[in-house]
Amino acid sequence: MRKFYFVIVMSLLAFMAACDKPVNPAPAPGEAGLTLTSNPILLFKAEGGTATISYTIESVVEGAKIEVVSSEDWVRVASADTEGEIAVEVDENVSQSERKATLTVSYSDDSFSVAVMQAAAADNTVVVEANMLSGVYYAEFLEEGLGNYWVILTRDGYTADGGLNTESTFYRLDVFGALAADDNNNIPDGTYTYDESMSGAPLTIRAGNSTMMSVDAYGQATEHYYDSAVLTVQGHKLTLEAVIDGAKHYVTFNQEYQLPVRRPTDAISSLKEDVVMDVEGYAMRCESFGDYWKCGGCNWVVELVPEEMVNTAVISDGVNLIIDFNTTHQDASGGFVGCYNAGGYVNGDKTDPLFAPGTFVSGVRISAEGHLSGSLYLVYAEERIIDRAPLVEGTVEITDAGNGIYTLRVEAWDDATTPHKITVNWSGEPYFR
Repeated sequence: MRKFYFVIVMSLLAFMAACDKPVNPAPAPGEAGLTLTSNPILLFKAEGGTATISYTIESVVEGAKIEVVSSEDWVRVASADTEGEIAVEVDENVSQSERKATLTVSYSDDSFSVAVMQAAAADNTVVVEANMLSGVYYAEFLEEGLGNYWVILTRDGYTADGGLNTESTFYRLDVFGALAADDNNNIPDGTYTYDESMSGAPLTIRAGNSTMMSVDAYGQATEHYYDSAVLTVQGHKLTLEAVIDGAKHYVTFNQEYQLPVRRPTDAISSLKEDVVMDVEGYAMRCESFGDYWKCGGCNWVVELVPEEMVNTAVISDGVNLIIDFNTTHQDASGGFVGCYNAGGYVNGDKTDPLFAPGTFVSGVRISAEGHLSGSLYLVYAEERIIDRAPLVEGTVEITDAGNGIYTLRVEAWDDATTPHKITVNWSGEPYFR
């Protein structure tokens, strides 16, 4: 960071040094005598901003007016209404390169040029040109007259069969706005702002569901909350400007898309009968994430996986039981022993799980492709999920025998119209990540 900062400062000093040089003589005045009286070079930081070009006109020409032409669309005239002044506006530079533009000002047969130079973005700016969009349009199933759009933006994040690529990033947005047009299910034009109150008001992005998910080289997924986010929609062009963990993220998507319609009450479970999990040869791996869900409790994820796969994120064959829960402790030092009831959903909305201390997170669908989150029962064959069930009701109990042996008991039910019971009883030494 120190080296980069020095380069930026030196670049700006170089620009400023250029400003101190004598201004080149203006072009020979024509009939009007248009003359630039301010600096011929405008310098901007990466954040962008405004500046003023000053000029004089010696002789007014009937019918003539000031005209300004910009060589780049990121710099433009904000106002030219005040005689002798032109207000210039420059967008934020999110690229890692300095950029330049030229403004040509003319009046009658006279003209002059002004150079515009803008510094590069800091090295904590992330720029993503997304080429994949997935999601669901829930129409007004959540509230009459209000459209709900679940959208995920990524660049090359999905595999050909719908899985997640390693070292990929997904920007997930729970958007509320007007109902979609009759001829498509896309997000209506407008500016949508991140809403930490999760009100579900029009033109908002609801916190909680909306996160950035990163997948590392081992296939391990981690969610990151937005500090702030603004989504601008113009036709099929989506622009997301967000701050995540102090870094700026600038994400664009510009392709035709069509969101499928789905009721949030559609069942996720593919089970046909009750299940008693055979836990022989299975290990329990555990990981703490602090107050991940910002509910005042320490978040843990406990998984039962085949023993030979306990050190990998990939499950090739067998069952993967995932329990996502929040203890009543402030951090991991309090452990995770206890009894946890299902957290359920906010106002019965099955796309919005409730996060509370002393509960496990009910399972939810997070994309039209079937990606899931929360507490889940998954059956794999050849690295593909062939059966799935969210745990939406019931209890999870974890006990400690005091000799390093823990017991995990689960009595839970899925979301089928006639719910199926999922029963688990495992004992052994846990593996902590």
